[in-house]
Amino acid sequence: MTDPLLPRSSAVSLVEGTVDASATRFLTVRLTDGAAFYAAGGGAGGDLHTQAKGVTAAGYPTSEATSADIQALHVNVVNGGSGGTASTFGAAWPAAGTAMGWFDGTNMQGARVFDADSGGGAEYVAGVMLRTSGAGGSTEIGTAAAPLRIDPTGATAQPVTGTFWQATQPVSVAALPLPAGAATDAGLAAIFGRQNDGTQHTIVDNASIAITAAALPLPAGAATEATLALIKAKTDNLDVALSTRAVTGLTDAQLRAAAVPVSLAAVPLPAGAATEATLATMLTLAGFQARINTFGQKTMANSTPVVLSSDQSAIPVTGTFFQATQPVSVAATVTTKETRSATGTQTSVAGSAANVTLLASNANRLGASIYNDSTAILYVRFAATATTSNFSAKLFPDDYLEVPFEYTGIIDGIWASATGNARVTEFT
Repeated sequence: MTDPLLPRSSAVSLVEGTVDASATRFLTVRLTDGAAFYAAGGGAGGDLHTQAKGVTAAGYPTSEATSADIQALHVNVVNGGSGGTASTFGAAWPAAGTAMGWFDGTNMQGARVFDADSGGGAEYVAGVMLRTSGAGGSTEIGTAAAPLRIDPTGATAQPVTGTFWQATQPVSVAALPLPAGAATDAGLAAIFGRQNDGTQHTIVDNASIAITAAALPLPAGAATEATLALIKAKTDNLDVALSTRAVTGLTDAQLRAAAVPVSLAAVPLPAGAATEATLATMLTLAGFQARINTFGQKTMANSTPVVLSSDQSAIPVTGTFFQATQPVSVAATVTTKETRSATGTQTSVAGSAANVTLLASNANRLGASIYNDSTAILYVRFAATATTSNFSAKLFPDDYLEVPFEYTGIIDGIWASATGNARVTEFT
């Protein structure tokens, strides 16, 4: 404002006012342009004093002043009091004072501020809520019911760029349950250990195997070196006795009185009977021992081969044995070949919500496969009576399963609903 008491080119830049505590209640107004105070009327120190309208005070111009150079300043002080409440920046919010805020429909509320500086500093900004206009008043946006959209309807396809996975996503089966009887780390480790320590046995076929009988027990009554030597000694003595015995005539009394020795020297021998000439060619004890070597296990080159007759009856064997198929140690490279199937028998089992048998037990089974040709889930159990909570494998529509571990027992199944078929192939 412009003060008429000041030069016409000057403007009042600050008006300060205080209310006197005296009974007269006059208002002191100090006028300044920022550099110095200006006297306004008869007041001291550049102060302008006014009292209630129509009241004069000695030495001061009043609101009723009639001087042409003084414009009346009408101030109506209704009541004495104090000014607004002051507060320091960063200090606690005052519990009482002259407040400033917004109307919440019932009361006045102060604004909330938040630190928007995520670093070490602080920048406090007023908190706001996003709202949109609507019938009956505004509503909040950025919520599940009213999301922020980048297109007007929310149904417009938006282009997306970047690096994506392939159509078939990688899946980890680390936590999937294993089917009954599945190999585990512990089981495979045990098998590997048996292969290393010699307790894992292998069935060998389709090859000629040299077998030594040096350590096999002889059947009851079998000839030994001792019995063969005894036979030879008796045979040699028989030759001497027959060749040196004198032949004399015997009387009837002699023939009847006692056993009469008889010489067979002149008796014709039956066809093929042994003679001195043939007996002389028999294997001697030394020759026999040279051929069969001494007792105990020997190498293949020093062992006596034994050939069993083609019609040999079962030979009883006693002692502690392994399984029916005995382990054989072969000092050579042996080529083996597993038994493989050349026959696949296909069957079709209709879908059922009750337990059905997919394959009966078959000791000749070498393998089997099951294809779930149904829109319902098939629960397969490698045992009798499958349920939706007791099963070995869970086949979704169009899933395929190969029966593991050369399992030959019964296989049952049940569908989530009776639809489609199970296409079963058994290999024998």
